[in-house]
Amino acid sequence: MSEIVIPVKSLSHECRVFDYKVDENFTSSFADNGIIKADCDVHIEAEKKTDWVEIVCNVNGYVTVLCDRCLDPLKLPVEVSQLLTVRFDKEPDDIVEEDDNVIVLNDYENELDLGQSVYDFICLSIPLKRVHSDGECNPQMLSKIGNRESNADNGNSPFYDLKKILENNNN
Repeated sequence: MSEIVIPVKSLSHECRVFDYKVDENFTSSFADNGIIKADCDVHIEAEKKTDWVEIVCNVNGYVTVLCDRCLDPLKLPVEVSQLLTVRFDKEPDDIVEEDDNVIVLNDYENELDLGQSVYDFICLSIPLKRVHSDGECNPQMLSKIGNRESNADNGNSPFYDLKKILENNNN
């Protein structure tokens, strides 16, 4: 259970605000994700409607991951705003919900742990290609990569022979 818990049953029909701080201790409690450091503010607004709860979750801050090119730390911004709907049912496991933003809780549950959702929002905000802007990568690492690439072109790589075979087949 995370520290991002909302008391959904005790909410009144007015908007309640919950603020949390997320750091690397929070992100490290989940599966390996490549996040080295995190500094995010989580702002949640929850409002009880007739028979459901509307939650607006905003996550803003930064995460640090390793650059895919030079392996140096790379600080990336996180700016996420998600609307979640919480419904209640006697048999929530029997309900097939097609919307990922709808959470179905059992009628007797009083709290909603949003830790997994916040973690998912952060991870989904990280780009697939994690690289520094041009000129910001570690020059020593780039020079080592450049040496390996030139060695591959000179025939010092096991892939050189494969490359030659492909070139011959295309001609």
